[in-house]
Amino acid sequence: MIWKPSRDEGILISSALVCIWMLLIVFITQQQRYDYIIINFQQEEYRTDAAYIHISKQRAECAGYYCFTDNEFVELFDDLDENRAYQEYDYTLFDNPDVNEYVNAIGESRGYSRRSYANEDELIEYNDILTYPFVRDAYVALRNEMQQEQISLHFVSGYRDFEDQKRIFLQKLGSTIPERILTGEYDEELNSVLDKTAPPGYSKHHTGYAVDFGCGDNYLVFEFLETECYDWMSYENFSRVKKYGFIPSYPQGVEYQGPNPEPWEYVWVGTGVLQ
Repeated sequence: MIWKPSRDEGILISSALVCIWMLLIVFITQQQRYDYIIINFQQEEYRTDAAYIHISKQRAECAGYYCFTDNEFVELFDDLDENRAYQEYDYTLFDNPDVNEYVNAIGESRGYSRRSYANEDELIEYNDILTYPFVRDAYVALRNEMQQEQISLHFVSGYRDFEDQKRIFLQKLGSTIPERILTGEYDEELNSVLDKTAPPGYSKHHTGYAVDFGCGDNYLVFEFLETECYDWMSYENFSRVKKYGFIPSYPQGVEYQGPNPEPWEYVWVGTGVLQ
């Protein structure tokens, strides 16, 4: 016996098929939207609507990109970094927690800020340096353009974890008796180190977005301000490096940003928030 639906049953079946078809269309549309978001996210990492509105509001342009003061360059990266997830860690600089708090307090009084940590699973190795693939790609494109001008730019340093930063910090601090740090005996030495080096947990290199550049055959770092690389890169409010998503990390003329200005260090923010 062949089942034949009644009129009411036919209406129900037709309605169910229409609903299924509509749900399928919605699913496909949402999937396409999701794919677009993922692609856009990869191209313009960490561009948020709130940050973008704040940046773009009544802002003049410099060579096709938004103009920033030195302080605004610093604030831009800080704002973006605050939107990233902070990773809890159990590492400490010294065994004595009071000493750690003392050192961190001095660093924060200079303008150092706690930093997010990169997802190490997403990092790649490039010339024995860990970084994000999109940071590497941006550097390679920037380097290639500079090579056309006979200028040699080098990728010197990228991601550093807490232990890397701790090793660098303690090496520069030299021999100390940690408990005597609390007496203020080592304040001069601490500030001398903090002129150039962030305390562990406060380095922008933890984020995976900071890059140290060198210029020429000697991979200059501290003399970077005087190189043809810096002259070329800083042109028109750094518009040439903005093209690839980079901005200066610790620019000239900013007080209380942590270290002294570091013309060799740049951070990648993506082009989406820069134009």
